[in-house]
Amino acid sequence: MSISSRKEREFKEREKLILRTSYDMLLAEGYMGFTIDKLAKKIDYAKGTVYKHFACKEDIVMKVLNEAFKQRLKVLDRIKTLNVPERALVMAGTYGMSLYNKLNPNLHRLIQIGNVESIWSKVSQDLKDEHNLMVTKIFDDFELLVQLAVKNGNLELGEHESIDIYFSIICISMGFSGLLRSTRDEQIPHNIIECLCNSRLVKDPARVLRLAVSTFLDGLNWRPLSKDYDYKALEKEVTDTIFADFNDIINGNKQVEFILDLDI
Repeated sequence: MSISSRKEREFKEREKLILRTSYDMLLAEGYMGFTIDKLAKKIDYAKGTVYKHFACKEDIVMKVLNEAFKQRLKVLDRIKTLNVPERALVMAGTYGMSLYNKLNPNLHRLIQIGNVESIWSKVSQDLKDEHNLMVTKIFDDFELLVQLAVKNGNLELGEHESIDIYFSIICISMGFSGLLRSTRDEQIPHNIIECLCNSRLVKDPARVLRLAVSTFLDGLNWRPLSKDYDYKALEKEVTDTIFADFNDIINGNKQVEFILDLDI
């Protein structure tokens, strides 16, 4: 192996160490407690070495999120091989994301951090562009499904646009995820978590989220409607085949500690 190849490999390995450690620190100490000084000390490197990889701590946060979005895109890409109606593809995507979120239960907390304007404004432009490109791709793929549904006579947009449907689903998902965040987050009233989101009352939060999305799509009259299609059978097929490896990890009680460790 040449010297340049070895240095490149070492650079990549060190960057993964930085991201892995930063991920753990952000979850343990939050954004305000996370500093380059603490990070450098934890990984036993000089601050200058960290700055060779990232210009600021905001860039580190965004890079962690971008790597997570890359994984999410891979999750959604898996369902493209399914020969089912367009709406069924949307639901299949929610099944896959539910499993992915089980493997990375704290990811939503980091997404919320990255969306704060004071943080986003400090992120390097290339990382912003990388992030926006992935978000745009998710929407573009969804818009193609909407257009195909309209073409096949399964959906009438009426006064709505594709972005309206997409944004509504995102609002449902993010609002639901925000409610289920850790009770350590003081912005979430503890009594809501304790009264609504414990095992006695909501035994399967992911199922409730899918119900909310499905009910919304029924309201749009996006066919096939819930009563006309066996979405429960679809869920079983998708989780047992396309996402079988996710289930193996979940059922084996093997916790994925970092979003980059999941080879999908």
